Amino acid sequence: MIQPRSHLTIVDNSGARYAQCIRVLKKKYAQVGDLIVVSLKKIKVSQSQKLKVKKGQVCKALLLCTKTALRRKNGSLILFSENAAVLLNPQKKLIGSRIFGPSARELRQSKYLKIVSMLSYVA
Repeated sequence: MIQPRSHLTIVDNSGARYAQCIRVLKKKYAQVGDLIVVSLKKIKVSQSQKLKVKKGQVCKALLLCTKTALRRKNGSLILFSENAAVLLNPQKKLIGSRIFGPSARELRQSKYLKIVSMLSYVA
């Protein structure tokens, strides 16, 4: 359950490390598979490669996993150790080209199947 001012880890290779949620779109709280608006708080420091994002930049993000337990229809609970998201451009395409870490299976029911196909592990 993500709300404004929640901190997130960015798990793609766009150059951002941490972000803060500014706004949850269309709901009061966000869960796995929801769109949120984030502000980038910490980015990778690298002089050799040109980064795609800057500190303080505002962009949209797709929520991949949350610390709050997620109940499935069969009664099981699934939770992760961190709140994680991937960054999207204004056309809702991925900024990065790779995604690191696991995600919940509930993301398959959303309309972001290209992102699901890039995941390394689906829990």
